[in-house]
Amino acid sequence: MGDDDNLTAPPFTDDDVRRIVETAVNPFVVIDGAGTVVWAGLSVHDILGVHSADLVGTSLLEHVAPESIEHAVQSLAAASDYVREREDAAGWEGMGPVVQVLTPGGGRVTCSVAVATPVRTGLQGFVLQIRRSDGAHALESALVAMGQDRPLGDVMAHVAAMLEGELPAADVAVYRRYGGAKLDPVVGPTGLLSMLDAAAFEGTPWHTAFTEPGTVVEHRVEELPAPLRGIAAGHGYRWMGALVVPPTDDEVGPAALVIWSRHQFPVHVFTHERIHRAGSLVGLVIRWERGRQALQWAATHDVLTDLHNRSYFLDELRHLGITRATDPGPISAAVLYLDLDDFKPVNDAHGHLVGDHVLEEVARRLRQCVRPSDVVARLGGDEFAILCRGLDGVDAAERLAARLVDDVAQPMIVDSIELRVGLSVGMAPLQDGDDPIDLLGRADFALRTAKIDGKRRWRSAASNGV
Repeated sequence: MGDDDNLTAPPFTDDDVRRIVETAVNPFVVIDGAGTVVWAGLSVHDILGVHSADLVGTSLLEHVAPESIEHAVQSLAAASDYVREREDAAGWEGMGPVVQVLTPGGGRVTCSVAVATPVRTGLQGFVLQIRRSDGAHALESALVAMGQDRPLGDVMAHVAAMLEGELPAADVAVYRRYGGAKLDPVVGPTGLLSMLDAAAFEGTPWHTAFTEPGTVVEHRVEELPAPLRGIAAGHGYRWMGALVVPPTDDEVGPAALVIWSRHQFPVHVFTHERIHRAGSLVGLVIRWERGRQALQWAATHDVLTDLHNRSYFLDELRHLGITRATDPGPISAAVLYLDLDDFKPVNDAHGHLVGDHVLEEVARRLRQCVRPSDVVARLGGDEFAILCRGLDGVDAAERLAARLVDDVAQPMIVDSIELRVGLSVGMAPLQDGDDPIDLLGRADFALRTAKIDGKRRWRSAASNGV
């Protein structure tokens, strides 16, 4: 048969065209200017859960969720205005609104609507093509959530919803492994979130997912070991599919994308591409989360010592001031300003690398001396500061200052070298009428007093009348 034979093939009959339109995966619906349905394809039942014969003569707006009604009405009015204004214009079609459509069970389906007006079709009504767009809407929501710096679970919920919008009768879960064999749930069906273990169920397809990352595996729920089998069956699931997303770095283990399906058939091979795409998005979101955490950490921490930095410390002082302004009750707090004694000779004699190790060791000793609620920061160079809140009086801050001086003075071994540095401390308690941001200046004054008095000691701004 040659190419010419294809060109002269008989055209579709009217019945053929009608069947194509009626059974289109994205159903066609024709409405009048008031929104009343005058014709609907058979496949509209797949989305609305209403047979086309029962839909005709009713208002399509009855099937629009309350939160989308105003948008749908405005879109219908805009399309009507277009027809009145452009009767003699060239034909037009385009995307209409994106709306939430109600289902008989009270659920919602996100749908996008394409509109062909009478200007284009010559028909007495608007031809709508309704298409599920849960996936696209969820993907947009995920991107918005990332842009808003939302928590990881919020973003992953949208990724799961994207895949759920493309798979029939499926619930999607995402798990992460941070260490060991345990999987930590991110999002997914209630009751199943804590039931999966990365190393469990050896010999099952679930275990295969971890031994062959990047491969979609699926199997019947009956094949799962107890108690997972009983719980999954109790939820009405028939199939389980999984894709393990390889780890993004050495510190975080892999993630698992799990599909729990109530459909009588397994996930079709044509949907594997969608699952792989969702898995790629899971990996992307995890990398985004890691990058976000790294940026947040870098913005508030000192890279060398892992202590908080000057900017964070000053923000904490400002927050203390805000707390005082909103709560007139007494606040027991103090700031300790710390500076190493005889640190420069260590740098001069042994080099800056050894000096960095000394600063790291000093930071470790400071953390050991304070309470978990205290804020310890490296302000720069060999200067540190500590904010203590909720103290049991000034004596507690003075005892801490004395302990810091003693602990830092103990010898330390750095690169097989025994070294000693000292510590001078200035302490300023928060007093009535104080501006907390000024505490650092008062503590600095007390620190200079300690230096003048001979170093390796502490002084209080209050005891010196500062």
